[in-house]
Amino acid sequence: MRLRRLLTYFAGLVGLMASTGAAQAAPEDPLQRVVYHIDAADPERQRAALRIVRNHLNDVGDEHLDIRVVIQGNGVSMLVLPDSDGAAADALPGHADDRVQVGIEDLKIRGVTFHVCRNSLTRRNVDALNRLYDVGPDDLVDSGLAEIVRLQGDGYTYIKP
Repeated sequence: MRLRRLLTYFAGLVGLMASTGAAQAAPEDPLQRVVYHIDAADPERQRAALRIVRNHLNDVGDEHLDIRVVIQGNGVSMLVLPDSDGAAADALPGHADDRVQVGIEDLKIRGVTFHVCRNSLTRRNVDALNRLYDVGPDDLVDSGLAEIVRLQGDGYTYIKP
């Protein structure tokens, strides 16, 4: 008899804890925070990365996503204009053709922000304001990798397409 009362008491206590816990739990944040890392020089991989970001937006919805794209290393070639003044033999090739430009514009309109690594540009002798497509001073970060780490610390999920 005593065991039965004890079990009933614990069952009630568990039920009470479950109901109060549910009432006190904060509502889930529907916003997904994601950082995409582009560092490959291959133009097909770069275009695929833009397509993956677009598909992510289409699947989850623009209002449920906070997407940052960090471009670093040889990935900066995605933003280099193809006919820019980089005629030197060692100049970084320009992959920012019309398809890439439209893809970037579409993503920016949908709220995606792009962060470009200043170290990568300096190392490759790329003038950010004259050779890159739609990159302004506010888009530059000192270190792309440090930016990724900072974003991950702020709760962003890392994806490298």
